[in-house]
Amino acid sequence: MLYRLVGWNCLYCGAPASSGEHVISEALGCRETIRAGVCTNCNNTFGHSFEGKFANGLALFLNFFKIPNGQGVVPSVELRGKIGSEEFRFVVSGDGKAEIHPQPMRNQTTSSGQEKEFRIFHKAHENKIGDALRSRHHGLAWKQLQDTEVKQVIDVQAGFDAKLLFSAETNRTVAKYAFNLLIHQYGYDWVRGRFHSLIDYIKGDASATRVGILWDAKLLKRFPFEPPKHLFVIVCDSKTHTATIFLYLFCLFPFCVIIQEPGILIDSMKNGAVDPYKGRFAPLFLGGSSQMLGQRSLSPFPIPEFKFADLLGRIEIGTVKRAMQAAKNAVLFMDAIYSGRPEMPHICYNCKKILGQLTPVCEYCGESPLPQRAASPNAGQ
Repeated sequence: MLYRLVGWNCLYCGAPASSGEHVISEALGCRETIRAGVCTNCNNTFGHSFEGKFANGLALFLNFFKIPNGQGVVPSVELRGKIGSEEFRFVVSGDGKAEIHPQPMRNQTTSSGQEKEFRIFHKAHENKIGDALRSRHHGLAWKQLQDTEVKQVIDVQAGFDAKLLFSAETNRTVAKYAFNLLIHQYGYDWVRGRFHSLIDYIKGDASATRVGILWDAKLLKRFPFEPPKHLFVIVCDSKTHTATIFLYLFCLFPFCVIIQEPGILIDSMKNGAVDPYKGRFAPLFLGGSSQMLGQRSLSPFPIPEFKFADLLGRIEIGTVKRAMQAAKNAVLFMDAIYSGRPEMPHICYNCKKILGQLTPVCEYCGESPLPQRAASPNAGQ
């Protein structure tokens, strides 16, 4: 529900602000909202012009992770399949079922009339095709060919366009997420009157704000790898008057937003993670010191925030190369999950959600994450 907040104006256009905007798009599993900061018109405009395009471009991963949108629906995704040398397209629905349309095989005129042959992949399609053809062709004979019911392996090919990760629409979306995080973590009153450069960037105007995808495997190893969680780190440096926001979407796509803001006069650090299956923020520990990091017995995580922000300010972001590296890593991760590599997260057999650790009971559905063996016919006798 959206309603007017007296005394709070839209930070983009000055109109009365409305409540209910999600910090990160609800389509990505975030239920956390900010009370004010944007009016209904600006929110809708941003959603249609660039936020929606970004979320739609991630349909492959939203489907893979089984992340529902605000209506509770996991998006379907179109994939390519191959049986032998024959290629075709099919849809994987939100519940993980493959919806493969019947494939026409033969259409020829014979002495007995016109013959059409189809390959079907679901038994339910048989009657649908027969009824559809009979409605147009009276006297149709529809039957299954003998010895043609077989099990076939489909080679599935999932494509992901890396251009999405460095597009202007994506960068504006990430910049908006960063601004929402600042409002959510520090409050409307602290943000108001500041971050004009970031606002200009979100609106598509000329700006000194830097936004982009990054890829530094050594640096990213310092973070917990818990897909599909979204991690964020905010560092406000009073010496450089800079706000650095790191956003690690799905723990697969790392983005950086760097803003020069003269109004930053006090050092500050914020961090957190959102589980898209639950939709809420939780703390993310990032404390530490250079002395601690120097001890080889410790994990490379955690990392001091100011050192981290300094590193982000000096690495390459927003390039084709970095986007290609991130996209390749994400696709390899999906392949590793399906391959069942032991060091990878697990898929719950019951609810199909990704689990960081394999436990007797899935934390999301409350059932066993492993397939249950069928009971023996002689059990109990």
